[in-house]
Amino acid sequence: MKARTSPELSNDEFELLRRLVEERTGILVSERKSYLIASRFASLLEEEGVDTFAELYTRARAAAPDGPLMDRIVDAITTNETLWFRDDGPWHILRTALLPRYCAELSQGRRNRVRIWSAACSTGQEPYSVAMTIREFIQDEGLVSVKTEAFEIVATDISPQALEIARRGTYDQMAASRGLPPQYAERFFESSGSTIEVVPAIKSMVRFQRFNLQQSFALLGRFDLVLCRNVLIYFSNELKLEIFRKIASALCPEGALILGGSESAQGATRLFQMVRSGRHLYYTARLEQER
Repeated sequence: MKARTSPELSNDEFELLRRLVEERTGILVSERKSYLIASRFASLLEEEGVDTFAELYTRARAAAPDGPLMDRIVDAITTNETLWFRDDGPWHILRTALLPRYCAELSQGRRNRVRIWSAACSTGQEPYSVAMTIREFIQDEGLVSVKTEAFEIVATDISPQALEIARRGTYDQMAASRGLPPQYAERFFESSGSTIEVVPAIKSMVRFQRFNLQQSFALLGRFDLVLCRNVLIYFSNELKLEIFRKIASALCPEGALILGGSESAQGATRLFQMVRSGRHLYYTARLEQER
């Protein structure tokens, strides 16, 4: 049987699909990246039994926003590039600036829980890395009065496929090798042939949930720490500012925001003030009356 050849993506089709993607996901596909739509959506044509990208667009536009076709489009367009303990900054900030304060307040009865949000968590490496860091800190510091149950980690992503992998917490050796120190692999994972699985004690610390950053953050509650790393780079400046506003409102007093290593809250200085921890930076929301 002759292999099916994917049709060319016309400029008009590209414009229709890139607008649909931005509307439904917030992701802004550059005008110079028509190849991205063409390559990532090619398999969807065959799956849907359509011959052109215009037909795919018409079918997607008519489909339910949270239906299976849009789910496949979201999975195709999202970039699930991640690794364990990505960048040094967040883990330094957690260990030296945030966890000592959280744990002191917990042990002194000044708070009864700490809520952490890992936004755009992809396949789960970031929230599980946070959970491992918390458990290691409590154990290594001998904090018998502080329980890991006091830490609630909410991890969200727009991709159903990525969340399915994250919830399972099972990774092949290639995914396991990307940034995972051997001591963590031994301490917090169970090995089974060619895969490793996050141990139940770590897995139970994280709650995964599908969430679109264009939605109302009120659905999630308020947080002491938000990690929103390497995702805002895919959004328009207008959407970035809107998300910064929503994060500022979702942070508890003295709540912290950690961005990606190449990101900053530039343009949102009325909402956040910068805090330095060693050579690393994070942000705290300004008081309401200052905004």
